[in-house]
Amino acid sequence: MMVRLHLTIILFFLRSVIVDPNLMPFIWVALAIPVLIFLQRWIHMHLHGIALMLTGKSERAVILYALVLLPGVFLHELSHWLSATL
Repeated sequence: MMVRLHLTIILFFLRSVIVDPNLMPFIWVALAIPVLIFLQRWIHMHLHGIALMLTGKSERAVILYALVLLPGVFLHELSHWLSATL
């Protein structure tokens, strides 16, 4: 609710102030980066918390956390390999 209110205020401010259209991409990036950082931390914290609840031990939770992320890491590295070989 608060995030939505803050975004509404920011959008109202951007519309009410005359902003150079060439600067709008930079403004959107500046707004998106903190939101994405927050979401990344929130997702990792909750993913680790769920793994800890399922396993009951911190060491096993880290292993489960790594196993959940492993397919994405594999695809990421595969894309590097494919772009390097093409």
